[in-house]
Formats: sequence, C-alpha cells, structure tokens
Amino acid sequence: MVTVPPTALELFAEWLAAREAGAAPEFEKFARDHSRFAAELEALHADWKDLRAAEDLSASIPPRAHASAADESALVAQLSTRESNFKRYTVHGEIARGGMGAIVRVFDEDFRRALAMKVVLPDGPKDAASGTSSMSPKLLARFLAEAQITGQLDHPGIVPVHEIGLADDGRLYFTMKLVEGRDLKHIYQLVFDGREDWNLTRALGVLLKACEAIAYAHKKGVIHRDLKPANIMVGGFGEVFVMDWGLARVLGTDAASDPGGATREDFDVRSVSTDRSDVRERETTSNLLTADGDVLGTPAYMP
Repeated sequence: MVTVPPTALELFAEWLAAREAGAAPEFEKFARDHSRFAAELEALHADWKDLRAAEDLSASIPPRAHASAADESALVAQLSTRESNFKRYTVHGEIARGGMGAIVRVFDEDFRRALAMKVVLPDGPKDAASGTSSMSPKLLARFLAEAQITGQLDHPGIVPVHEIGLADDGRLYFTMKLVEGRDLKHIYQLVFDGREDWNLTRALGVLLKACEAIAYAHKKGVIHRDLKPANIMVGGFGEVFVMDWGLARVLGTDAASDPGGATREDFDVRSVSTDRSDVRERETTSNLLTADGDVLGTPAYMP
C-alpha cells in the first residue's frame, strides 16, 4: 500500500485540533519538526492569527442597535439610514489598540489600496443575554469627534480621513491613510545612537513639521491635548504626521469656558465643528462633555 504524505494544510489542521485539545506543541517547534513544509505552515499560521484578531475585534463591538441607542448623535442617526460600505474592506489584522478604539489594517477593494481603520471599542460590562458590551455615550461622542476633527483638518502633517460609517453588524468605524514608519521616540534613539544618518538638525526638522501641523490646528480652534513622541510618526520619505486626535478639544463660542478666554472669532472663519462641540455650546452640563476633574492624556506629557 502506498502512503501519501500529508500536505501542509493537513498538518496545520492537525496542529489546530491538538491545540483545541490542549496537546499541541509550540508552533515554532511544530514548524521545525516539519521543516519541509515550514514556509507554508508559517503562512497558514499568519493567516489564522489575522482571522482570530478580526473575530475577537468583531465579538467585542456591540451591534448596530446598541450603538444607535447609546448616543443621540445626529451623525449616528444619518449613518444608520445609509447602506453600509463596509463590505469593500478586507481586514488584515490589528495594528494597535488604545482606550477608545482599535486600529486595524484593511484593504480597500474598490481603490486597491491598504488603509488604516479605527473601530470604536465598548467600555462597559458585557451583557449576559446578548453577549455584547455596552458603550457609554461619552465614549461614542469622543470617537465621532475624533473622526470629524481629523476629517476637517486638511494639512500635510495630519492624516487624511476617507470615510466614516456603520457596518451591517453595528461596528462604527472610520478609515484613513495607513501611515507606515517610526514614531518620534524611535527617531530620538537613532539620534542618540548616531545611526542611519540621524542627527540633531534632522530631528529638529521633524519637530518643526509637527509644530506646523499643530499651529494649523490651533488656527482652526483645535487643541490636541495628547502630544507625545508616540503620537508623531515619521515616514520613510520624510513625511511627518501628528496622530491620534481622540482627546482633541474644539474651542467654542463661550470665552468663559475656554482657556485664555478664546472664542471662535479668534480663529479661522472655517473653524472645525463636531456633533460634540455643538452639544457643548448648547448644553454646558451634558454628560457627553469633559467634566472638571476628568484626567485626560498621558501623565508625563500633560500640558
């Protein structure tokens, strides 16, 4: 009888079955033991990890009805009436995760390009009946404000936003340019080590570009409130981007409620506006707004 050797797919399926039973070896050892198929097994393992990340992300986000009920945002109501474009994106794994949302790498099938997608994450306890976690109105308002603020700041040093939407299962997301590079902390280390032609003058050039982006935002009446080396990215061709506007504040019309007594009259006539800033101007006691005593930002970099 002729014995047919197993394929890489069959071997990987056996490893998954053993893993479910708690009897699988570490994947690296498994791949070494089947070195003939190592490259194929590693590719299958990478695809499996991406699928798991996408499933975990999907399971952690509440359905469409929960998102709409969590906030009275006019924008959410508008998005709920439109057909979702989410199917045009293929998810290729998580890039990063913060307190408010996860960043995933996606592929836009229409334009044939890789993008970054930020998806809101729930911040409340999981409901035993539905299996979904609740989301506070303040969190949802901040997420929507980040998308609207970033989308209105049209500057080379600020990542452009392409679309905001709701997936069929209720995931609130927005897509933006995928920035691939290193953060400013990494650049500082290259300067200190004298590597890759990085020196003080070149690093100051990066800081200057970041300052130009922030000056533009200030002209629009927007304060970032979370500036730190991790939120300044440097691309491979010298591009500099100020990232993560999730804690940004839009100055309003009431001078008494803003730092320095500033109002929109002090800024560009095309100042930025969001659903959240509109609520702030109408209702100074709304639970969607930052309250006195709320701690925002990163301690070592708080202004």
